[in-house]
Amino acid sequence: KEPPPPNWLVEGMFLRGLVMILAGDPGAGKTALSQLLSHSLALGRPFLGLFPTTQTTVCYFDEENSEIDFYQYNQMIWRGLGAPPIEEYGDRLNFYHFALGRRGWHDSIADVLEVKRPGLVVIDTATPVFGVKEENSNDEAYEILGRIKHLRRSLNGIPSFLILKHERQRDKGQHRTIRGAKGWLDASDRSFYHVVPRGCRKRIDGLRQTGLIPDKMRTYGLDTPVRILPEWTDKSRKGLIFKAHYDAKLDSSIHGEES
Repeated sequence: KEPPPPNWLVEGMFLRGLVMILAGDPGAGKTALSQLLSHSLALGRPFLGLFPTTQTTVCYFDEENSEIDFYQYNQMIWRGLGAPPIEEYGDRLNFYHFALGRRGWHDSIADVLEVKRPGLVVIDTATPVFGVKEENSNDEAYEILGRIKHLRRSLNGIPSFLILKHERQRDKGQHRTIRGAKGWLDASDRSFYHVVPRGCRKRIDGLRQTGLIPDKMRTYGLDTPVRILPEWTDKSRKGLIFKAHYDAKLDSSIHGEES
């Protein structure tokens, strides 16, 4: 018989109810990209101008970035979206910045999810949010992801989790991977890499192209790399716009081959 229609959260990219890993090159801007995704879902607008979204509530836990960076990223993303009225967000965009306290991540996040019932939960980044004690421990990675999946089941499998990780530095020709235990990749449903393609140095305006590469393949979702083109809204550089297009050759250019 025919398979059921996909229940998209971001159409053409990922379904509702997944546990995903987003690993980023240093300086690629995975936090800005994740915040753009959060704003897009809360507003019900296309992500990167390319992927339609299903409007939903987002809970974003940030234990990585300084307060000034946290606010600056949000201001730039918001202005890049045209500075929509705050009322347009309703109560769907929820940021928790260094807010987990001493109770431990599981109980703190569980309480928030019970009240907010989000469609997406963003973890920025895994090590400080989850209090990872041994970054190279697969057992610890499996244990944490198991608890995340229990949280998801407690909410009827509705929320997706996007967990930000750092990409491991690699020599030319090595396979792309994350820093630390590979159990994070093994136990997740999907994984993506936010990368700086070969030769894409910072422009005179301080911006540079990046790319989004799908790694772990599934039946539905992103299967072709995406090139991301940033630009400022104006000369004041207060607003940041991200546009994207599919680029099947992007992955080969990262590995040092001609594209």
